[in-house]
Amino acid sequence: MLFRLLLIVGVLAIVLMSPSAWWPASADTTNLAPAQANLRINEFMASNSTTLEDPDEPGAFPDWLELYNPGPNPVRLDGLFLSDNPNRPTKFAIADGVTIPARGFLVFYADNDPEKGPLHTNFALNRQTGYIGLFHGESDTVIDSYSYGFQETDISEGRQVDGGLPWRFFETPTPGATNTILPPNISNVQQTPAQPMAGETVTVTAIINDDRGLSSAILTYNLPGANPVTVPMSATSELESGYLAIIPPFPDGALVSYFLVATDEDGLTARSPRLESQRPYRYLVGLQAPTLYINEVMAHNTGVLKNPRLPDDFPDWVEIYNPGDEDVSLDGLFLTDNPDAPTKYPIPSGLTVPAGGFVLFYADNNNDSQQWPVWPHHTNFALARDGEYVGLYAHAELAPIDEIEFGYQSTNGVMARYPDGTGPWVHTGCYSPGEPNEPCAVQAHLPLASSP
Repeated sequence: MLFRLLLIVGVLAIVLMSPSAWWPASADTTNLAPAQANLRINEFMASNSTTLEDPDEPGAFPDWLELYNPGPNPVRLDGLFLSDNPNRPTKFAIADGVTIPARGFLVFYADNDPEKGPLHTNFALNRQTGYIGLFHGESDTVIDSYSYGFQETDISEGRQVDGGLPWRFFETPTPGATNTILPPNISNVQQTPAQPMAGETVTVTAIINDDRGLSSAILTYNLPGANPVTVPMSATSELESGYLAIIPPFPDGALVSYFLVATDEDGLTARSPRLESQRPYRYLVGLQAPTLYINEVMAHNTGVLKNPRLPDDFPDWVEIYNPGDEDVSLDGLFLTDNPDAPTKYPIPSGLTVPAGGFVLFYADNNNDSQQWPVWPHHTNFALARDGEYVGLYAHAELAPIDEIEFGYQSTNGVMARYPDGTGPWVHTGCYSPGEPNEPCAVQAHLPLASSP
């Protein structure tokens, strides 16, 4: 009898010591490390304005990142870390027990507020440029990582095929869901004529692609105070995957807004502009906006260009270029550093840009209206070195004549175009305020020395 009792106790002890007695069969510890090694950073957003609301703080829209488990079993993240700094691999310890389902996704909120819960990290993502890493804590081994550049608001970056390559931008982000089955993609929206006159019809064309078949494409237009009108878009042989719709003529002064919606055979939809909160496509009948370009911008001037009124002052500056053969008046135009306030700085009347020439504005936040007769080129805003927007507008409700959004700027470095007006933007040390940009603007440069 005693022998049998000891035998039963021994067997029970062996069972209790076995992991299978207390660990789910789908998460066998013998396979935990290999399963973790297959996890991937799958998608992220570093400038979330309206895409994904924080479930723990309604009304907040934090940065986020998504992990993907390609395996057939759930994977616990015990012992793993997330970081935005490759030199600090254990910056954020993922709480024990957090699990990604088989072939599933898990979203972390990068809001620098870990007190909210286990899915809230102790870092946020940098919109200008940054790094995301997933590490195994015991060895500081990197499981997956990704270094990224400047990020657009409410546009995510992720893997085209879940867990695989290539990385691409998604105008329709999919936090917590697959990147592989995508809604239609609307691109290259064009309007002809670009500046319609009274009595002219407007043709809107777009490229619409969908791998699984397009069900419908429509254009909706309206005037202020009027009911929206929806018209179908029809396929056109003039463009590959091209579609068009016609907007009827209107009189001078009519402000016409429109947007596009495409639906595929899976019932997934895409909109352009992508969000309802975004400004729709618009035109003002009869308005002939001039052809002008923002051509050069300096956001951290320490000795390049003096303030003509205050010789010891070195303000930020913006250069406007006129490529035409005639002088262009700036009457009725606006400069701004905020796309939500397009008329922030009304350019004083009487200023012109000479044919083939340039005009400078000093972005020094010093344009008292009483000084305008003397200081007409000084704006009511300054530029931020860490990243900024500059726009040239003809009307508060219309798209800008030209705009630029840039990231961190080195001391006395400029954002410049070469060739003037039409060339690509580059960050360079070849500044030329009020003059044609130099060819070196497109050459490679060593990092510019600067002080914090």
